Amino acid sequence: MKYSSKEYAHVLLETIDDERGEAVVKKFLSYVRTSGDFQKIPHILRDFRKLYNAKYGLRDVKVTLARPNGGLIQAVQEKLKLKHEPEVEIKKELLGGAVVSIDDEVVIDGSVKSRLQKLFNAKL
Repeated sequence: MKYSSKEYAHVLLETIDDERGEAVVKKFLSYVRTSGDFQKIPHILRDFRKLYNAKYGLRDVKVTLARPNGGLIQAVQEKLKLKHEPEVEIKKELLGGAVVSIDDEVVIDGSVKSRLQKLFNAKL
């Protein structure tokens, strides 16, 4: 029987705990592989993260920067009162500044690229 990535993620979330976590994950991965669904692992992990965050009241925060900037990442973490470090992505095409997304929704776009686009669009 084939299962969706969301179904796999839900089962993993409900069966995993701190005491047996590693053993459960090994058995889970073995089952997914023998079921012929190993290609779904990236989707399962994405869905697991969403379910985990919802269960424990966490927000999925991503900071996209043109180049590494530990101070800015720490400032975002403190401002949003995060208990964990945000995901960091480096995209040189931003030119400078940062884009902050919470749960896949852009909440702050302070990138140089977006400022230039707004300026260009305003001139037209």
